[in-house]
Amino acid sequence: MAQETDSTRQPAAPASDAPAIPTCHAIKVEFSGDVFLVNVALEGELIPLVLDPADGNWKSKLFAAFPVVGDMDTYLFCKGINGTAWKLQLCVDKRSAIREGVIRKGFGYLGEQIALPLPDVGAKP
Repeated sequence: MAQETDSTRQPAAPASDAPAIPTCHAIKVEFSGDVFLVNVALEGELIPLVLDPADGNWKSKLFAAFPVVGDMDTYLFCKGINGTAWKLQLCVDKRSAIREGVIRKGFGYLGEQIALPLPDVGAKP
């Protein structure tokens, strides 16, 4: 029986759980709704929003190269009066995704993975 040596061993297969390489996207966030507090996070990063006095909506700056691994992890938490409607608009690479809700029990919540790229709204199936 031949004895196995270091020179005859096969190299180990690469680990299948290697970290994925992020892709970069142009992202802008807009939130509308009469709330006391709003927090939005994408991919675990808190997105700073500024109140635009012209239309009363909360807006982020344009992130030209925001890294996303796989589907985009999206988190929203807002506090306000029960029954108040809210709307979150995510613009990713010049395409929009809109999520809406209503405040219940004093808060609104969204935790979702959004598949990228976003579908073209004008495209026919």
